[in-house]
Amino acid sequence: MAAYDFPDSPTSGQVYDKWTWNGYVWALTPPDGGSGFTFVRDTVPTAAKEGDTWFDTSDAASGGTSWLAVSEIPGSAGPLNWVQFAPGQGGGGGAGGPRGIVALGATTGVSSLAVAAGSETVVSNTITFTPLLGRMYRIRCNIRATAVSPANNGYLRCYSSNAAVPSAHENWVYLGGAYQHLSFEYPFFGNGVSSTFQMRFYTASAGSLWTDQPTSYFYIEDITYEAGSGSGSPGPVLPFTRRAIAAGVVIPTPNTDTNVAFGTLIAQNGAELIDAAGVFTAPTLGVYSLTTWVSFGAGTLGVQVSIRRSPQTGSAYVLANTNGESHANGYGSAGCSTTEWFNAGEKATVSVTVEGSGFNWNYSAGYAPVFSAVQVR
Repeated sequence: MAAYDFPDSPTSGQVYDKWTWNGYVWALTPPDGGSGFTFVRDTVPTAAKEGDTWFDTSDAASGGTSWLAVSEIPGSAGPLNWVQFAPGQGGGGGAGGPRGIVALGATTGVSSLAVAAGSETVVSNTITFTPLLGRMYRIRCNIRATAVSPANNGYLRCYSSNAAVPSAHENWVYLGGAYQHLSFEYPFFGNGVSSTFQMRFYTASAGSLWTDQPTSYFYIEDITYEAGSGSGSPGPVLPFTRRAIAAGVVIPTPNTDTNVAFGTLIAQNGAELIDAAGVFTAPTLGVYSLTTWVSFGAGTLGVQVSIRRSPQTGSAYVLANTNGESHANGYGSAGCSTTEWFNAGEKATVSVTVEGSGFNWNYSAGYAPVFSAVQVR
């Protein structure tokens, strides 16, 4: 029997006799020929349909080997995300728990930076970063102080070349003229694409910004939570759901604690944690992190936002709460978060109490009110 003479320097997808080089080893070629994957390459391909597969030949790019295209919103035609279904031989993009700050930027570090009315001002350097497939990230930015005159509304916005971070997402606040800090955060899933991230500030009135230390910052952190995290064995990303308020949601009755329906699904991994009525339900015993953020328009008076166990009512069941405020000619926002143990089947909701008769949800693209939940253990 003649000996096999495998090529010394094969390329990914190369076929020799009954075997195909997959980037690491010679594997038996499937009966229909080829490697058995839709794509075999070291860069992220564009999936044509749900069910497409990709063998990643580059450890450095995303750390994985085998990926499956799945719809981000179950039951719909898209958008499609790549989800790892087999571990890589390197430090797998989907393996391990949260890694903390992975891309450290900086604000411009200027004291009393003049800003013009009605235009955006760059307040940070530009971060260039590749968010890995199979991992979850959060952008965070804080500006030490602002002062505008006359009092008006303004926002922080992250401009990114990455499709997973819509530049329309803004954190609106009412700037009352005195020194106020501004903060921004946005969670997103990695897609393996090298991207740029930059923070900008907008105000409808002229004023000044203080982007210097000690409380101004800009960074991206890895907040991936997985089964088996910390045990040395990789596991799948645990369930995550994010929903937004759909236009047409009834305005809460003044001075009445009202549960909010978050009917628009934005993103989901695994089991649905929040339904269209805005009710979080724990599928299994575990630790879950719940976060909400709401924005409201002109004419709104005092607003309290809380996360509480459901269907119970009363302050004894409040897990987290915060107060927000807006004025006749400005916007406002409020939010809170909590991390708690829940038994399987236990529920939680977001409730809003409005002081006074004026209230308007802010539905504009990117900053509609949201409610998200992720299982962390």
